[in-house]
Amino acid sequence: MAMFVLGAHADVDPRTRGLLDLAIPDQSKGESFDVVEALGREVGEAVAKTACGLETSGEAQVAAASANVPLATHGSDDLDAAGRPKRLAVLRADALAALELPPDSAASTNELYRKGEELTAGMRAEEARERLSRVRVYLRDRTAARVAGGPRPGVEVQVLRVGPVWLLGLPLEVTVDVGREWRERAGGAGHARVVSIANGWLRYLPHPAHFSEPDATLKYEILQSTFVPEAAEELLARALTLKDELLAGEPGC
Repeated sequence: MAMFVLGAHADVDPRTRGLLDLAIPDQSKGESFDVVEALGREVGEAVAKTACGLETSGEAQVAAASANVPLATHGSDDLDAAGRPKRLAVLRADALAALELPPDSAASTNELYRKGEELTAGMRAEEARERLSRVRVYLRDRTAARVAGGPRPGVEVQVLRVGPVWLLGLPLEVTVDVGREWRERAGGAGHARVVSIANGWLRYLPHPAHFSEPDATLKYEILQSTFVPEAAEELLARALTLKDELLAGEPGC
């Protein structure tokens, strides 16, 4: 029986879509059915070819474990309840300035998006990116705790063993580098893969290194993330502990 899981896909797009850029409007108009069918056939043929070479077994050890890992959301790390609104106010003021709106503007989220599109239309790409980034950072931090259910919620980590395969389930859209990290660090005991959007969706999970890149706040995955940069490392570390517990035959929950 074949099982489909959504892997570390968060920063992967069909090659027909092209590069994402804050300064380019209407990037996701989509393609024709002919293009979609051509891509689907290419993927399907690769899957069928791989399936023909698989070796199966009627015996496999199966085990599972899970744990909740408290993670800080954007705008809540190292701040008390009084400090968070102050930081958010600074970000909001910067976002309004980027959109040339008065500091007392009560513009809604949709209005901020619309104003950003209107203001940057025809603007040089570099300036458009910089202004839109300031708005998106504010919106990300304003909504992060709401999406997660609190400023420091417990995020479920699931580890499932099926024979030599170790699946790490996370309620996030995981980027490729996080998936590679799990595969390299957990692969000593067999095949290791990530399963994204497992039992929930808390937006994107970039690798910590992505946050330190020079143009980090111009990237969609960073702007659509919920948790602080070290979140992926904390989740991977807990997952490795669960794997070790399962190998040792100890309770993993």
